[in-house]
Amino acid sequence: SAPGESTEHASDLIERSLRRAEYVQEADFTSLGGLAKEVKCIRKVLSIPWNNIARFRDLGLRTPRGVMLHGPPGTGKTRLAYAAARETGAKLYVLNGPDLVSQFQGESEAGLRAVFESAVKNEPAIIFID
Repeated sequence: SAPGESTEHASDLIERSLRRAEYVQEADFTSLGGLAKEVKCIRKVLSIPWNNIARFRDLGLRTPRGVMLHGPPGTGKTRLAYAAARETGAKLYVLNGPDLVSQFQGESEAGLRAVFESAVKNEPAIIFID
């Protein structure tokens, strides 16, 4: 790839992912019908630790680093990720699979690396790849 193209692609990828995440304000756990078990799990694994980071550190406990949601289309994974971001106050990065593919060598990797670096700088953060 040409000089600067990877950086430009990475910046564009971050901007698009954050723009998609603007809908997080519309999602909350009470709007997720039929997902009580999943909501309970997310609260236990993410919400409680992330909303009590200082307490966890005082006790010498590590907070979880991530959760993988999987399942067929239409089962609430996206809504659950948005609701988790809202409940935890985490910055949400939403990536679509095609966004991760580039015709230029190294550009896909640079874009994904930039998203992860941005997420680390903005912890807590959720990276949702749809």
